[in-house]
Amino acid sequence: ATYYHYSVFGDVSMHLFTSTDKINYTDQGEVLHHGGVGDFDSDYIANMFVWKEGVNYYMLYEAQTLINGYWTIGLATASAPGGVWTKYASNPVITSVVQGAGNPEIPRVNNEIIKHNGLYYVYFHQGDGLTGNIRRAYSSNLHTWIQEGIILDDRNIHNLGGAFYTNVDQCLVQFKGKSY
Repeated sequence: ATYYHYSVFGDVSMHLFTSTDKINYTDQGEVLHHGGVGDFDSDYIANMFVWKEGVNYYMLYEAQTLINGYWTIGLATASAPGGVWTKYASNPVITSVVQGAGNPEIPRVNNEIIKHNGLYYVYFHQGDGLTGNIRRAYSSNLHTWIQEGIILDDRNIHNLGGAFYTNVDQCLVQFKGKSY
């Protein structure tokens, strides 16, 4: 009867909000903060994907250090929605030295993660602000990911009144037995 919503504040901390009616939410406080100097997430954290599997909670989240300027994806775990969230010691788990990696999403039906033959599949964006694409990777343990390649190439730059942009944030939707 409790609904959980995670939200990023200023790209430096993540908060948990709870609700019993899906309309009115209460801020339960910070559950994850960007890292310290030298950490892979030393400057920013952003889009996250949280799920419960068995008795544990898992979070894949975007992170950035200004040292190299690229976004990467980290893993954190907790035994309750409000934490304490523990960052995986060998983060990041997904990187790309070409254009960064972010906005992780794992296919699911309702809140159940879909695993195929014991593998997790994650979709994420990769872009440099002018070009972008959607990629897919798979893992059996959430620590080691094998990148398969580009699923959707969004390298056609769109012109909006002289301002160029690309939209590389994706969203997976389940509808009548099909994934979109």
